[in-house]
This record gives sequence, structure tokens and C-alpha cells, in this order.
Amino acid sequence: MFKLDYIDMHADQTYDSTLFGVTHARYSAGSNGAELLPRVSVAYDLTANVMPYATVSRGYLAGGFDHTSPTSAKTLRYDPEYTLNYEIGAKTTWLDNRLSFNVALFHIDMDDKQVAEAVPATGTVYISNAAKAHSRGIEVEVRARPHQGWELFGSFGYTDTEVDSWSGVNAAGPYDYSGNELTYAPEYTYTVGAQYTHDTGFFGRMEILGTGPLYHDAANTLREDGYELVNARVGYADETYEVTLWCKNAFDTSYNTVRYAIAGVPAGFDGASRQFGLTLTYKF
Repeated sequence: MFKLDYIDMHADQTYDSTLFGVTHARYSAGSNGAELLPRVSVAYDLTANVMPYATVSRGYLAGGFDHTSPTSAKTLRYDPEYTLNYEIGAKTTWLDNRLSFNVALFHIDMDDKQVAEAVPATGTVYISNAAKAHSRGIEVEVRARPHQGWELFGSFGYTDTEVDSWSGVNAAGPYDYSGNELTYAPEYTYTVGAQYTHDTGFFGRMEILGTGPLYHDAANTLREDGYELVNARVGYADETYEVTLWCKNAFDTSYNTVRYAIAGVPAGFDGASRQFGLTLTYKF
């Protein structure tokens, strides 16, 4: 199987900075080209309920423009990211399809990895391209329907990431991040939950979303500990409308979505706190 992507992009921007004495600095950047993305997959029905498979594919994440913090044409544009993906696994069902168990092992080689960097001396954050990196891990997914109306589900993923080569010079001086972990790549993630749907249309669902430790910066100095979020919802649905009362982060867990340091001073953004809501859906 082949996939062809073609992209043609162009951007113009004006930069003004009272702090750095820059007035109406204008610059532009553009990019265009086609990418051929082959994919080869082999699967075999070992039995009626067990299907092992293997896949090799080329991935592509388009380049773009960082309009939030660039100060030149060079920092306005970042390049595409390319990956070579290997995956082997198996999809299985048991107990008359009331239980499913899927497992996958993967390895990904990345070139021109897109990363967000903070410049401590100026406080700017921009997207650029690292050189090479890789990740590998395992993903497991289980779903069970033990009784009429009930569904139990869970998943677990473990990922090991490493920068193979990434060095250069920024406003803080020379750096070499080779051997570090990739930013915003948690060591593990998991989901555990249950859902019940009654014949009358009433339903309820609760889930725990777990995120393992991760690093917010390429230097691996700003570490976020693992945390869990609990979400729940109850409601009623029929063919015409649905009413859902929901809650996200029920125990008001504190966590950071972004952290960085400006001139050695920690800064960042908190994750969403506890939220309640009511959603009405009408189908026509």
C-alpha cells in the first residue's frame, strides 16, 4: 500500500519587540513537496480467534510554521519529521467474542524529530528539528463483556525513548542532548474502566487514565511525576436524543501540561482541574 501526500505552504510575519529594540522586522518562509509513504502489512488467521500480524511503514509529520515565538525566517519554519515504523503483534478473541486481548511490540526510528525548545536567555519557545531519535515499547489492550450490558476495558503501554544525536548552540551556549529521553513521552500510560448500559437507555461509565513520568525539556532537568485522572459520566440515550452528566478529573489531581525554565526560574501551565458538565445531543 502507498500513500502520497503533497503540501504547499507559505507564511509571512512581522516582528516587533520593544524589549529587544526591533521594529517591523518582516520575514517569510515557505515549503512544498510530495511525500510517498509505503506500508507493508502481513496478517495470518492462525485460528478463527487468533491473528498475528507484522507491519513496516514509513511515516511523515508535515513541517509548518511557529507563529508564537519566531524572530526570523529560520525560526518561523520547521521541517517535516520522518519515521520508519516496525510493529508485530496479535489480535485475539475468546469466550465467544466476550473477551478480546490484543498485544503489539513496536520500534520507531525518527529523523528530523520535531521538538519544542525554550530559550532561557530570551524566554521564547519555538519548534525546531532535532537530528535522530528512536522509541520502542509494548501496548496491551483488553476488553470483556462478562454480563448483559456490562463492558470492562483496560490498556497499558510502555515506551522507551532516546535521542540518538542532537547537539548545537543556542542563546545559553552549546548543548548536546544525545542519550536523553524525548520530551512529553511518558514512560507508561494505562486506562482501566467499566461501562454499563441498560436496555432502557440509561448508562454509566467510569475510567482511570494513568500517565507515567516524563520530561518537559530536552535537557531532561524538568521531570513530571506520574499521575492519574478519574473521569465519570451517567446519562440516558435513545434514537433521538442523549443527555449526559459528566465529570473530568473527579479528584482534582494537580499536574502540569507544560513546564520550562526562563533564566533558571520555573514556569509552565497547569493541567485542567475538576470539571462538571451537562451535554444534550439531539439527532435528526
